[in-house]
Formats: sequence, C-alpha cells, structure tokens
Amino acid sequence: MVGTDNNYGSQDVGELFCACSLKHLPPLVSTCLLPRSYPSTCAPYFTISARWLDEPSVYLCAMFDEIWTELPGQEVVYRWVDWLNVSSWSCISLNDNILLVPDADVADERAIARKLLVDATIPLMQNYSEKRSQEIFLKSLHECGTCLSENTGFNFTKLPCHHSFCMKCMESHCRIHVKEGTLTMLTCPDTTCRSPLPSSILKSLLGDDCYMRWESFALQKLLDTMPDLVYCPRCDAACLEVDNDAQCPECFFTFCSLCKERCHVGKECLTPAKKISILREQHQKYSLPEKQLLKEQKEIDELLNVCEVLRNSKPPLVRWLSQKLKAATT
Repeated sequence: MVGTDNNYGSQDVGELFCACSLKHLPPLVSTCLLPRSYPSTCAPYFTISARWLDEPSVYLCAMFDEIWTELPGQEVVYRWVDWLNVSSWSCISLNDNILLVPDADVADERAIARKLLVDATIPLMQNYSEKRSQEIFLKSLHECGTCLSENTGFNFTKLPCHHSFCMKCMESHCRIHVKEGTLTMLTCPDTTCRSPLPSSILKSLLGDDCYMRWESFALQKLLDTMPDLVYCPRCDAACLEVDNDAQCPECFFTFCSLCKERCHVGKECLTPAKKISILREQHQKYSLPEKQLLKEQKEIDELLNVCEVLRNSKPPLVRWLSQKLKAATT
C-alpha cells in the first residue's frame, strides 16, 4: 500500500489520502566503496538509493551502521545485502503500508531518497509493479485451463480477469465465435467467470480479416440496440428518427419511419391499431429511456382511445358484422 498525505506538517489544509496495492516494489540500490583499512578498522563507505522513498531510507543507513557495530573487523558487505533482501521491509513499512509524504527532508547524506513529487512517484511505482509481474508471468510455467497443456507465459494469453489460457486455445475460441457470429460468447473460457474479452485481446488473437469481421458484427449489434435508428428504404443507410420522421445522410431522402414512404406531415399513414402494434414491438425489443417510454406509452393510450371512439361510432349492424368477421378469421 502506498499513501500520500498532502497535509504533512500543516493543520490548516484538509487531508488528501490515496492508496494503491503493489505486488512488487522498485529495487533498493546500495553502492559500496571499500577503504584500504577495511575490514580491520574502517567500515565501507556506502550510499543507499531508494528514489521512491524518503525518511525510511535513513533508517536503512542506520541499520547498516548497527550491523557494522555488531560485527567490527568483519566483512559486512554480504551481510548488508542479505539484510536488505530479507529484513528491510520491516524497516521501511508500518503495518505493511508505506507512507509517502511531500517535501520530506532527509538528514543522512548517504540516503539518496525520492526527488519527484508524490503524484509522480506513485504512477512510476505502479508501472514498475505491472512490468515486473508481467516479466515473472512470461518466465513461469502455466497450465491451460482448456487443453491442460503446460508452457511458459510467452505462449499464453493473460486476460484482465487474471485467468490465462494458451494462445492456440484462445485463437480457436475467438475465431469460432466470430465465424458463427456469436459475439456474446467472446468471453473468458472459464465457466465461473465469463468476463467479456476486450478489443485489445481480440486484436492480438484474430487476424486482420477476422478482426474486421468482428468489428462489423459489433457495430451492427450496437446499431440494433438503438431504438431511434432506422434504415433508409432507398439506400439502406442508417438514419436517426425524430418524431417518426428521418432523413438519410447518404441520399437525403426524407421518409416516415413507420411506413417507409416519403415524409407526410399531418397525414396518418397507418391505422391506429397497426401503429400500436409497432410501438409495443419497440417496447419489447429495446430498453428505452424512461422519458421516451412515457412519451410512447402516452401515444399508445391516445391511439387506444381513438380506436375505442371509432368502434363506438359505428352503427350497431356494422359493429355486429365486424365482430362476426373478426371471430371467423381468428
């Protein structure tokens, strides 16, 4: 965990604290110069460079001095290195957290500490952790969850959900679903996960032709989910409708989105019953915004009222014949 506290040394400004989790920290670098009298009387001259730390690097120097005091006249360089590898974490952290504060003064000249601002240091530490994790992944052996074969990470694809599969299985998995047009199945092969595969992963697994096919399918699927999108009856270009009217951006044909004929302002093109059927079909097919849903529901209610008025306005004989005809056809 890495934190920043912009209220360091001040009680007048509100605190700003941010935290992140890191798997790997940038290295601690110790440089030693051995004097002629080492190890009999003089300790090595040293510096400890930790360009992502401030005060803790002073504690590291103090520990080097303490080890020399405990082992006077002995070769301590390897002991210092071993201590850095094994025990330095307890010296630079508090409850497994590292606190970075702005503009911290480092009293020990042997401690080469952070010189960047905290806001710039944290992204550098995150980048190092990610790169180091990737290096370890590439060199390690992994088992494919699909074919159960073992290989190094160079032959595996690591997904954002942290599952990994061999490239052959992933390529086959993606190509099959793109070929069949089942884009919803382009997910993590792990049956307990099924997280969607990002476009960057698909681009690395699919060839240019297959990726273009996926893009085309994805775009068409997106367009099909847009309730205000209609297609021009002349050139089949996608158009946006406004109040059941649309203008084609390709051929500039202005048409009614219901009957697909030339725009007819003020004239009804469909019977109320047919219009109700179309509006209800749109409600079932699309997830409409609440505002549009209320608007169209109001329009349906008005059309139902019109149908009721027309039905009641017919003479009794015509109404009876219509009911008989309807019963005979159903």
